[in-house]
Amino acid sequence: MGFISGLKELFKTPIYAIIVISFLIAWFLALFGNAFIPDEINFMWFILIYILILIGFNLVLLVFSLFKSVDKMGKWTFLFALLVSIPTIFLFNAMVLIFLLFCIIANQLLTAFFAFKMCMDTSTKFDDYLYKKEGSRKVTRLLEFIAFGVLDLWFMRILEAVLAPSNPGIAFSLGIIFWINIALIGFVVLRLMFTGRFAAYITLFFLISFFYVLYIYIDIALEIQDPDTAATYDWYWFLIDLFLFLYIMGSIFDKVDYLEKKIPIIKASTIAVFVVIMKLFVQAINIVPNIPDIVHPPDVDQEIGLFFIFMACTFWFGIWSIFKHKEGKTPGT
Repeated sequence: MGFISGLKELFKTPIYAIIVISFLIAWFLALFGNAFIPDEINFMWFILIYILILIGFNLVLLVFSLFKSVDKMGKWTFLFALLVSIPTIFLFNAMVLIFLLFCIIANQLLTAFFAFKMCMDTSTKFDDYLYKKEGSRKVTRLLEFIAFGVLDLWFMRILEAVLAPSNPGIAFSLGIIFWINIALIGFVVLRLMFTGRFAAYITLFFLISFFYVLYIYIDIALEIQDPDTAATYDWYWFLIDLFLFLYIMGSIFDKVDYLEKKIPIIKASTIAVFVVIMKLFVQAINIVPNIPDIVHPPDVDQEIGLFFIFMACTFWFGIWSIFKHKEGKTPGT
């Protein structure tokens, strides 16, 4: 898989490995504090300071990476970045706050897009495998389209029956999903009529993306009903979020040459460092509710926003995929 190759390239460079591992330590400490010792203020302050140092360090690297790739920087550059990490946060406090808001929005956009991409890549790879079996491709791909479509409708019906009666928002969002799916199937039919090509993978994509939306639903429900319980379940969500984070980083480094060709003024390392900073900010605001006298972030609003952005990606990029994907040919090969 492409993102695995990208991760191998990432971890070949020590500084990238150190940055990512440092971030994962911060993530783990934030989860540990929220789940097991949320009332220990000193520990939460320690985590926050640790995260702020990492943010400052990566912010300095981010600026430097605009002029020189991170993997080509010398050790004195990294030492300087570390020494000025905390002063950077305090001296440019107003700019950092603006950058924080930008990171929150960027996190929503990137998370939704790469969640869509992961669902789409999985479904197209499965469909491409069936397509390459020339003797059976018509039957198996038709069965793929029907079977996964029925499963998706069945799961949506179950969710509607269980949750929608007590939550009008669930019924509304399921309606959005249903009509977007219908619209995409309409484009599949149009493409089949005019080109003879059948995007059979679309219903498998619906099914996989349904489970991602279900993950968002559960997260929202837990935050509304009992934030303390939600903190416990963060350990389960951690596996999903960790995989998505590694998927984003791997995808970036898998397309280094492509990115630097298309966006010559921004290096792939700059994008990678920005993703780490973005995620660090998210982890920082996740532990803020456990520290008194700090404004609490609207977690539920972020999850609702993530749902709508994900559905927008599903619709617009879904149409693009239907008309651009060539059956039996993995993108980039």
